[in-house]
Amino acid sequence: GRGGAGSWGWRGLGAGGDLSIGGGVEVDTPLLLVAGGWIRVDGRVRQRPGELWCLGEGGGLSLDPTVSRPPILLDPPRTNPLREPLRLAAVTSPLPSQVRAYRWLDLAVGGHGGSGSFRVTFLPPDGPPDPARAVGHPRELGVDGQLRVLFELEVQPGEVWDPPSIDFVHLTWELAN
Repeated sequence: GRGGAGSWGWRGLGAGGDLSIGGGVEVDTPLLLVAGGWIRVDGRVRQRPGELWCLGEGGGLSLDPTVSRPPILLDPPRTNPLREPLRLAAVTSPLPSQVRAYRWLDLAVGGHGGSGSFRVTFLPPDGPPDPARAVGHPRELGVDGQLRVLFELEVQPGEVWDPPSIDFVHLTWELAN
């Protein structure tokens, strides 16, 4: 669809494995939490009263006790339901969490292209997440410090459902003098 989550009136957080939220979540809409593994929430969760939906096991101390389980399954489709390409992107908060000078060393990214593509790039720690400013290695940002990681997936239509995935991103650094 067009228009983003705001036009649908829902907010959702999801993870292919465990969904672990170290803080809290506060929205003024219904909230859907989805995980292939466990859902763990350390802080307070506030959503429209009575409209918290969880798809996955687990919970947290501050979850609404009237949490609902949607009647859907996480089984992948057998055929590709797409009629046009599906593009997905997510950007992290600035990393590492402590503001210091870092010298970026090695980078390794692994994934599965499937019937589409994946891309992992890096952005400065502030400003809008503009893909035009993204670079292929943190050293190309020209500064030794925090950065944000931009994850992009593009799934193509076709006969077989074989979406791309990003399996790991290993980024090593040392403190700069």
